[in-house]
Amino acid sequence: MKKSELKQLHINEMNELTKYMEEQGYTVINRTTSELKANLSVLFTLPIVIYLRLLYTKLWGWASFTQTEIIIIVFTLIILFLAHEFIHAIVSALYCINKWRSIKFGISGFISPYCHCSEPLNITHYRLIVIAPLIILGIIPYLLSLLIGNLIILFCSLHMILCASGDLLIIWLLRKGKKDALVYDHPTAIGCLIFIKD
Repeated sequence: MKKSELKQLHINEMNELTKYMEEQGYTVINRTTSELKANLSVLFTLPIVIYLRLLYTKLWGWASFTQTEIIIIVFTLIILFLAHEFIHAIVSALYCINKWRSIKFGISGFISPYCHCSEPLNITHYRLIVIAPLIILGIIPYLLSLLIGNLIILFCSLHMILCASGDLLIIWLLRKGKKDALVYDHPTAIGCLIFIKD
């Protein structure tokens, strides 16, 4: 199946779901954003990352990487970029009725992997899905780097925090969602649809 045909299939699935939810008395709210805004979200995360780097430096001093450490970091980051999406998938599968059958993986744009859940989920569960990689790959490793003074763990954790900028943007887009709302991953755009019972 061609990429354009697959995209149209996902759009048709979304339209069918939206129609069904409206018939069930739900109001549909579009919470998608542009690729530009998603990329610019890094500008809001960057000051936090700089502060966290300075905090580490205050505790452990400034140090530079060896050539071997740079190679380790490059390979580790490749694995972590993939792990980021896989964590989204694992947490999604925990809350999906159809488990892994509702999880789809793909690549968009310039070699950018993504994970898509084809079921509407409770907004609280959706928020957990969105924020999980930041906690597991960013915050926890960063705290570990502060404890043991490991520069590789620091560098990788800060990159994972930056990578979660788009996820934090999604959390922001969901800030006014009611606790009983359902959220559906938009299959072709950055963001989601919120279903609110009238």
